[in-house]
Amino acid sequence: PVNASKYKLSKLRSLGAADLVLHGEDCVASEMEAARVARETGAVYVSPYNDMKVIGGQGTIALELLQQLPRKMMDYVFVPVGGGGLIAGVASVLKAADRTIRVIGCQPAASDVMRRSVASGAIVQLKTGDTLSDATAGGIEEGSLTLQPCMDYVDEWEVVSEEEIGAAMKGVIQHHSKLMEGAAGCAIAALVKRRSQLAGKSAVVVCCGGNVALHTLQQLLHPGENGT
Repeated sequence: PVNASKYKLSKLRSLGAADLVLHGEDCVASEMEAARVARETGAVYVSPYNDMKVIGGQGTIALELLQQLPRKMMDYVFVPVGGGGLIAGVASVLKAADRTIRVIGCQPAASDVMRRSVASGAIVQLKTGDTLSDATAGGIEEGSLTLQPCMDYVDEWEVVSEEEIGAAMKGVIQHHSKLMEGAAGCAIAALVKRRSQLAGKSAVVVCCGGNVALHTLQQLLHPGENGT
């Protein structure tokens, strides 16, 4: 979309993506335009979430978790959610292995489209706001394959504020020296929000990226200052 992160655009260009086309103000409009161009030109369109192979690929994260953690040592798994490809794959595999694992879908309050869609039983179209969790922001393609797995396998949803996301990102930097983007911060924030109910439990957070612009980091670490 035209409001895509300038930092992420620069990263794409540095990797050789010279001809980037910005279209629409929401990722759904961008996806539809990309699909249209692919049909007209014979190119291959790959949805970021509405594709069984993409969902299956995301599910391998759950396989790694099951391999690395002993059974009954994974009570909760917190997963950031946008279009739902990541959580659809992860939750499907986890529930097939152990139905007692609680899968928590994590979304920013400014863009909780999937949570609302699950509650409605159909993809809802609504205007979303700006959020640090830009990788999970925006609408969802009508008829997306990800809705049903989210309805079937996601146990609970947690919605977090921008302040909570920012505090989570800052806290991970301060205490773990790890850089994570807003989508991962969204899941960390959900974990922190539920910390009282997690006493004596084992919890996993899927941290899905570390692409953060320098000015965003400056605002998080030094609020009120004008960084350069």
